[in-house]
Amino acid sequence: MTKPYTGRPYQREDGRWENRIRSANNKIVAVSHDQGYENYADAMAVLVHLLHGGPHVLRRPNGTFARGTIGAWMKRRSWPRRTKPYTGTWYQRADGRWETRITADTPNNDVVFTSGVQGYENEADAVGPLEFLLLSGPHIVKDIDNKTVPLGVSRPTRRQVRKAIRTS
Repeated sequence: MTKPYTGRPYQREDGRWENRIRSANNKIVAVSHDQGYENYADAMAVLVHLLHGGPHVLRRPNGTFARGTIGAWMKRRSWPRRTKPYTGTWYQRADGRWETRITADTPNNDVVFTSGVQGYENEADAVGPLEFLLLSGPHIVKDIDNKTVPLGVSRPTRRQVRKAIRTS
């Protein structure tokens, strides 16, 4: 069984906050999109929603549901959902490397996480971590003091998540 991913907010040099999600072997698998967040609370709201609020949606580059998405939803169909899911997809960049992207359910489908600038060498390497992140879990959220945020505690409401995305 694969160990859960761990997400944590970090303050950047410009004073804004970004989230990083790491695998069990400490490899960064997702980072906040370029914008960063105005404050710690906004960064945490998005991070908790993603890591504690799954399963989310995984779509192929052509827009169809990817493997496992429907099964994950059926297993948790009775799970109370206070916020809408994120959608993850992947695509090939102009340089031939593969990139992943996670978008929020907002009018503009705001990008909230990407795989970062490194990209992946092949499609399978891109899809594996994205699939695990979105369809399994819950994952671990750490606060600024590196303490684990308990599951179910301080799960953000839809309004809090939308506000955090709008102000980022």
